[in-house]
Amino acid sequence: MMAIESGGQLIGIIAGAFVGYVIAAAIAGGSYRYIGGNLFEVAKEPMSCLPGCLLEIVLVVIGAGAGYFIGSMW
Repeated sequence: MMAIESGGQLIGIIAGAFVGYVIAAAIAGGSYRYIGGNLFEVAKEPMSCLPGCLLEIVLVVIGAGAGYFIGSMW
């Protein structure tokens, strides 16, 4: 079990989880193309609920773990 012993570890966990979430949202969220005015067209469909949610959970956990270990070096 990991114990948070310093502020650097806590900051690393929060920053790593945020970065993991942003990457997962970019992957799972699909993409849209600007047509003009206020119109957008779907270029790539977003992932469905189960694979998209699992991808986000996994990448947030990986990011938080990496942030913990990087924060441990401070």
